[in-house]
Amino acid sequence: MLYQINEETQRSLKQYLITIHEGRYEVHLRAVRCGVDWNVIITGGDRHHVGALALGMPAHIDGDRSRPTVSVSSLCVPGHKDDELARLAACELVQHFAATVSVSVGIHMDKASGEDISWFCKAALLCCRKLEEQVKMTDCGNE
Repeated sequence: MLYQINEETQRSLKQYLITIHEGRYEVHLRAVRCGVDWNVIITGGDRHHVGALALGMPAHIDGDRSRPTVSVSSLCVPGHKDDELARLAACELVQHFAATVSVSVGIHMDKASGEDISWFCKAALLCCRKLEEQVKMTDCGNE
């Protein structure tokens, strides 16, 4: 499994592009840091598209700041199944960054098997973790 990380800076918005490729599979994550918040796009497969959106933010159980949790809302294009992955990615990134995160997911492969779907889901979540690692490395270098 290969992964590639490219970092771009444009008008004070820091952008990251992470690609995971293995055989005929490929997933891309593009993230844009908007102040402390994040916009994330995850695509892959045969046709990149917008299949679902998730918006996550830090929350607290019963308003108790000692009991942190995550609140996630999602929208899904009818007939698409990208919403669960969008919610999982948003939850992962909100927990890590303690910020508001929007995630758009569109991964499509014709006649995808259960094994195909599993690979795409694992790769997308690995992209999220690689983003977290890259941000930590670049933030540490700026301190």
